[in-house]
Amino acid sequence: MRCQTHEETIHAMKFFDHLTDRGPRAPARSQTDSNDLEEPAGALEGRLCHEQFITGKIHSLLKIARKENDFRAEPLLRLVRQ
Repeated sequence: MRCQTHEETIHAMKFFDHLTDRGPRAPARSQTDSNDLEEPAGALEGRLCHEQFITGKIHSLLKIARKENDFRAEPLLRLVRQ
């Protein structure tokens, strides 16, 4: 889980850098983790579901970038979804 956390932090920083370079400001969001961390299997299952959810969102962003001919965003989205 430590390695996965590190990888996700790197991905988040790539998004942050991309948005900072382009100028738009994204609204702040807070997220409450509703997973029951007392059960390791439940926590891991929750993390897998979340990873699949995020991957789906990245795929959606890639489709939008292609539709909008946003060639600057596509390399970032390809890198993150690997």
